[in-house]
Amino acid sequence: MRVFTVQPPTVMRQIQEQGVVYSVFHKAIPQQRHWHDFKRPYQFIYQNYGQRKHYTFGWDQGLFWAYDRFDYFSEGYYRAMAANRASRYLLTLDIPDETCLAFNSSAWNSCLNHGNLLQRHEQKPEGYDWALMFAPNAVQIMAADYRLFYPEDAAESDETLVGTVREVVFPYIRAKWVQKAKHFRGKRSLL
Repeated sequence: MRVFTVQPPTVMRQIQEQGVVYSVFHKAIPQQRHWHDFKRPYQFIYQNYGQRKHYTFGWDQGLFWAYDRFDYFSEGYYRAMAANRASRYLLTLDIPDETCLAFNSSAWNSCLNHGNLLQRHEQKPEGYDWALMFAPNAVQIMAADYRLFYPEDAAESDETLVGTVREVVFPYIRAKWVQKAKHFRGKRSLL
């Protein structure tokens, strides 16, 4: 799977020197403000990665995050990144499918906002339908559900209603997966 991710120079240096780098991203997450608000969705992703990929995380391991489409970066969405002025590398990676776990980005954002993915599950407990984000037909199911509650948008395409961008997670990067590494500095935020 071709993915795109922005990483700090330390990750690039470790790939060059050691041939592989393992993510320790999760060590920084609990130090972030409002971590308690996002703990459950992130734990859900880690648990699903472990179960679906039969992977056991080391005590200091995390997951790298990437996007399956370059337009996230080319259209300027990266400007919302917290460290948008810091020196980084935009990596283009070809990762074996058995190593990565992909899910719908809109669904992930619903999880971060403490909602269920389908409108009809609004009254169900939080997380009731989160597993749907991994389904190959998640976009179609979510769009059909949306149309039930907003018939005025029935003519819109599934992609317009839900979006087709997928986020991809994986625990390490091997040097042979790096297809391109471009020095990348974000621009001043337009937000």
